[in-house]
Amino acid sequence: FLASAPTIAGEIDMTELGESAQTLSAGDVLLHPLFYASSYGITDELQVNVSILEYLGQPNVALEYNLTDNERLAISVNTHFSTDWATEYNTVGSGGTLTVKLDEDNLNVSVGKERIHQRTDFDVEPYGSPVIPLAISFDHRLNESTVLHFGVESDGFQIANKRAPLIVSVHWAHSIKKMRLRLGVDAVAGTHPLSTLSPVMAAAVAQAGAASALPDWPIVPLPHLEMWFRF
Repeated sequence: FLASAPTIAGEIDMTELGESAQTLSAGDVLLHPLFYASSYGITDELQVNVSILEYLGQPNVALEYNLTDNERLAISVNTHFSTDWATEYNTVGSGGTLTVKLDEDNLNVSVGKERIHQRTDFDVEPYGSPVIPLAISFDHRLNESTVLHFGVESDGFQIANKRAPLIVSVHWAHSIKKMRLRLGVDAVAGTHPLSTLSPVMAAAVAQAGAASALPDWPIVPLPHLEMWFRF
């Protein structure tokens, strides 16, 4: 199963799930009307991602470049930037993803590094500790229109300091013609800064009363809901 192959109407592509090293084909569009990133294939190897609603208060852009994509594996590198007008913080990051193809299933491993910078009148200064996102996921295809996703995410910097946060996710992704749905549960455990969570998860945790981080080693199940369209 190759990301560059034409997508049959109603078929969900592993590329759409976001954890794969495979990129969209040139001209393909994933439109997320909510908080998650929308994507556009500039070429078969280069993809740009922008979170539209976040852009209103936090301009952001991410680029992913596919280095190789064959029958056995895919490798990509990425970089992203966002700025917060209200707090005057910039977030800069980069990373890489390896996807191992197992028939029609994907095993994905990614690692990166993010750093928050505070803008000043004269310079841009590093702020706080770096974040080293680590993620392993497995996407299992049930049929042309349905994929099961299992994932584990953490922060390498916190692991090194023996305070490893974890996000364990189980999702069901399904396509209905051009519309896609992704439903599931994200179980958050450990001390996890809100800045490393997705916007939906961060909002849910903040609403639950965690101002800057979760208490040590609770397990907080959070619902996961995505809807997007492929063109």
